[in-house]
Amino acid sequence: MITETACSVPPLVVDDLGKSYGENHVLCGISLRVNPGEVIAIVGPSGVGKTTLLRTLTGLMPPSKGQVVVGNSVVTEPIPEIGLVFQDYRGSLMPWMTTMENVVLPLKGKKISKHEQQSRARSCLADVGLTGCEDMYPWELSGGMQQRVAIARALAYDAHILLMDEPFGSLDAQTRFDLEDLVLDLRKRLNISVIVVTHDIDEAVYLADRIVVLHGSPATVIDSVPVELGDVRDQVTTKNMPEFGKLRGHILNEVRRKL
Repeated sequence: MITETACSVPPLVVDDLGKSYGENHVLCGISLRVNPGEVIAIVGPSGVGKTTLLRTLTGLMPPSKGQVVVGNSVVTEPIPEIGLVFQDYRGSLMPWMTTMENVVLPLKGKKISKHEQQSRARSCLADVGLTGCEDMYPWELSGGMQQRVAIARALAYDAHILLMDEPFGSLDAQTRFDLEDLVLDLRKRLNISVIVVTHDIDEAVYLADRIVVLHGSPATVIDSVPVELGDVRDQVTTKNMPEFGKLRGHILNEVRRKL
């Protein structure tokens, strides 16, 4: 349920971001810009600080240096424009709530009627292909369907920027492929921006318009690679393109290289 203002939503701008925990410096000098409708993948070695960066972008934790800006607003706390989808979909959904109730949950604090809350939730469930599942509980849904509920909940909050932390890592291959295609479809239909943290290089190349590589300690951006594979992508055709293989090899070398 993205409103018509989505087309004019401003970019997300990260300016010289740093994050430290005492003497432990995790991120340093991170700068990037995410334009409306753009998909950015963030990759890097395990433990480099990808999730820390994502949580800082959402406003869940403050940066130690620099800032995150959406429009004219500095992000210092979670805002409606940014939705977050976690890897652990089972932990993010309330098991005693129906699908509808889970999607409506973040809308409870908004000054909108119950009818509008439910209408928005139904629209977002339709966006992710879950029409007819409103009264089902999480334990009645497959893992892929539960993650679709989590995506619908983020969209219902009127998020125009979707941040995803290893969202498909715990799912089987076929379900992961289906949800990758769902993300690309949502981007096309709703003009949302997506920032996805992933350890899967194939997934990064398939989804992204641009891949940001983090490396080092503290982590910095060592590369920002445009992905020019066209707007229409297919799990078989796209992944068999020579360009796909070249990009995959380049990104893998960047992630694995010694600094």
